[in-house]
Amino acid sequence: YDSAISTADICDELSDRLREELDYQREAVNMKLYAYMLRDEDSVRLPEFRPDLSSGRLLTMSWLEGQRVMTFLETNPSQELRNEVAKKMFRVWYVPFYFYGVIHGDPHLGNYSIDADHRINLMDFGSIRLFRPQFVGGVIDLYKALRDDDRELAVHAYEGWGFAGLDKEAIDVLNMWAGVIYAPLLE
Repeated sequence: YDSAISTADICDELSDRLREELDYQREAVNMKLYAYMLRDEDSVRLPEFRPDLSSGRLLTMSWLEGQRVMTFLETNPSQELRNEVAKKMFRVWYVPFYFYGVIHGDPHLGNYSIDADHRINLMDFGSIRLFRPQFVGGVIDLYKALRDDDRELAVHAYEGWGFAGLDKEAIDVLNMWAGVIYAPLLE
């Protein structure tokens, strides 16, 4: 590891996330939060928390019928359908972020399935992240800056995240990396 990264910080972060993943009362609250944030999204389904069958050591949710994402992709070669599902997954992840500053912190494919109507089943709410509005605004500003080739707006986004004293070369490098991340959205 580069000396800029403290391994103690990594250990602390992993410890905190593991504790969160094992806090089932917190996860039940997160489920309710996601139900609220995604209440107007017809393309997503969430399990219901079953408090009558849960405890501090057990979290019980309703069952959601669905197919694993990779199985769905292997059995549905239509690019149009794949694009539809990808857009729905994008909304499931980004609506909470853009409008509420909340990110699902464990977005691997095992936490999603696809039902018979091609809706996204979102499961596992043990790890979520909350972000300040300034950070979320920077993400949106950076997207717009890359889309519109607006260098000043990109610098504004970076500065909002704490970057200081950016020269032309640093901005070019940051924009290059951001372009890779945002590429699917900019096409």
